[in-house]
Amino acid sequence: MFELRREMDRLFDDYWVIPTAARAERSRQPACDVEESEDHYLMTLEMPGIPRDQINIECVGNQISISGERKREHDHGKAYSERYYGNFYRRFTLPDGVNSGKIDANYQDGILRIYVPKAESAKPRQIKITNGSDKGFFGKLLGNSPKEKEGVHSSDENKIA
Repeated sequence: MFELRREMDRLFDDYWVIPTAARAERSRQPACDVEESEDHYLMTLEMPGIPRDQINIECVGNQISISGERKREHDHGKAYSERYYGNFYRRFTLPDGVNSGKIDANYQDGILRIYVPKAESAKPRQIKITNGSDKGFFGKLLGNSPKEKEGVHSSDENKIA
């Protein structure tokens, strides 16, 4: 999903004229990769030179926001700089079925990693195939439940004495 959004952004960048200010603003956003596994998503953002205390991560509803500031260390009156300074902000819409209460983050060597676990209900689970002889739905539906084998029928259980 995140990859599709990035590719769509690139497509529109290539075919539409984007004002220089908007292009500069987009370049201030930290680059992000998103990996998906069976039980979680892992977001990896590049943030070299930004102290941990200048990064803020918030999760509200199904949106996660990453913001912060890269400050100039020294102003030596340089006439040319390719590095950007100032505030940055990224917001991502999380897919349905994540456990936002257990999101965890780690910052090391200029790389911010955000672990977003999937909720149990979103994880795939194996469905057991039965032959109808157990207590489950099909055992009751097919009349093979243990109570019926003992001579007790579901219609007898519902009778009022």
